[in-house]
Amino acid sequence: MKSRKRIFTLIELLVVIAIIAVLAAMLLPALNKARATARSAVCISNLKQFNLYWMAYAGDHDEYLLGSQVHDKSIRNDGTNDATWAEYALVKKIVPTASGILTAGSTTTTYWSKLLLCPANTNPVVWHRVRRLQISYGYNIYIGQRNFDLGTTPSTWTKQMWQKLSSRNPYTNRTTVLTDKWSYVANRNNGAQPSGVTNASGYYKNQLYASIAQDRAHSGGQNSLYADGHVDSVNYVLMETDNNTVALWRATGPGNIKEFHITP
Repeated sequence: MKSRKRIFTLIELLVVIAIIAVLAAMLLPALNKARATARSAVCISNLKQFNLYWMAYAGDHDEYLLGSQVHDKSIRNDGTNDATWAEYALVKKIVPTASGILTAGSTTTTYWSKLLLCPANTNPVVWHRVRRLQISYGYNIYIGQRNFDLGTTPSTWTKQMWQKLSSRNPYTNRTTVLTDKWSYVANRNNGAQPSGVTNASGYYKNQLYASIAQDRAHSGGQNSLYADGHVDSVNYVLMETDNNTVALWRATGPGNIKEFHITP
């Protein structure tokens, strides 16, 4: 006897499709979470690798640290401002650097380094003074020898800066060197942000100061590299309250260092 083929009814097909949709809805959040975790892990790896180059730079320069702004006429020679840390690091190839024209018909060169790109940041392009860069991170503006523009008397900032690895800083495990700075959260003091971190996503104030607002770059907050070499995901910014800056070494004591948390 000839067997008859089993044919699914429309209702049965709809049931199967509904089951698949339910399973997809259940799995999608888990997949998104896993993807976000992987991006954060790459970001953390970037910061740890940057620390190696940061330390090597100090080793090659008599312990002087990479400045948040650097007076180097080979990088910028217009007599107005110093180059930013990112311009200097990329053009001088202190970190592994690539460059090229990314937009068809453009004549503008873009500089970037994988170490300075958080994979969760989908739009990392920013102008630093005179160059087009792709970066996702912000650098502590109080680190280095030179700071602010050429019209500022350098001695004004000498007492504020952490210039050398051997310079006094009892809070290296809490001093932020580099941090996610592309998913801006303005919430402290009703949105009025103090100066502190050179912001890698264009949040300059008068091209000299920069916001240190917290970032929601990842589910745990922002990934931050500290001066002792460790990296942590935090939902706060550390500041010393004597001068309201991220120059923690200026604090009169541990009790004067506070965490300013992200608020809902």
